[in-house]
Amino acid sequence: MTTVALITTFGVVGLVMFLVYLSDSLVRPDRTGFEMPVLVLILMLILSGSVLIFSDRDDFNVTVVTGLLVAGSALFGLVFNAAVARQTDYRRREEKRRDMRRALRAEIEDFVRELILTENKRDPELVARAFEQDPRFVPFVISSRRDKVFATVLTQLEVLDDNQVETVVRFYALHEKVVDMAARTETRQYARLAPNRRQAVLTSLHRIEDLIIDYGFDALDALGDPDARGRLRQLSKTGPGRSDREAEA
Repeated sequence: MTTVALITTFGVVGLVMFLVYLSDSLVRPDRTGFEMPVLVLILMLILSGSVLIFSDRDDFNVTVVTGLLVAGSALFGLVFNAAVARQTDYRRREEKRRDMRRALRAEIEDFVRELILTENKRDPELVARAFEQDPRFVPFVISSRRDKVFATVLTQLEVLDDNQVETVVRFYALHEKVVDMAARTETRQYARLAPNRRQAVLTSLHRIEDLIIDYGFDALDALGDPDARGRLRQLSKTGPGRSDREAEA
C-alpha cells in the first residue's frame, strides 16, 4: 500500500508541475498540442492509485471507478487524436510559411538586385552631366512590375508574423509607387517637359529607388535572409547612365 501511496503522491506532484507548464505553453502559438493528452494520463495515474488505495474498503464502488477509468481512456483517445490533428495542421502551416517566405524573398531580391546593378545610372552628377550634354537625354528606368508573388499570397499573409507582414507590405507599397513613377518617365508627357523639369522628376525617382533598396533589405532580413544586404551590395556595378541615343551611336 505504501508503494501505491507513493505512486499517487508522484502523480499529484506531477500534475501540479504539469499545470504550471500548461499555463505557460497554452499562450504559445507553437505549442505541440499534446499537453492535454499528458494531463489526462496524469489524472488517470492518480485515479488508478486511488483505486488501489481504497479498493479494500467496504463502501468502495469498483464499478463506478472502473467506469471512470474507461471514460478517462476514451477521453485520452479523443484529446490525443485532436493533438495529432493540431500537429498536422501546424506542420502544414509551417510548410506554407516557408514556401511563402522563399517565394517573396526571390521576388524582392530580383527587384533589389536590378536596382543595385543599375546604381551608377542613378548617380546625381552623372545624370546632371547627361542632361547638360544632351537636353533630349532619355533616362534608364525600371518600370516592369515585380509583384506577381505578392499579389498571389496577399490574402494569406496571416501565416507570417507581424514584423514580416509589416516589412513586406511596406516594400511592395513603395514598389508600386516606384514602378508607376518610372513608367511616367517613358510617356510623351514627360518627354515634352523642359530638361530641368525632367531632371527633377528623375532625381525624385532615384531617391525613392534608393529608399526601396533599403526597404527590400529589411524585408529580406525579416523573411529569413539577414545576409542579403552584404551579398547584394557586393554585386558589380554597371557603367554610368547614358541616353539611348548615345548607346546607339
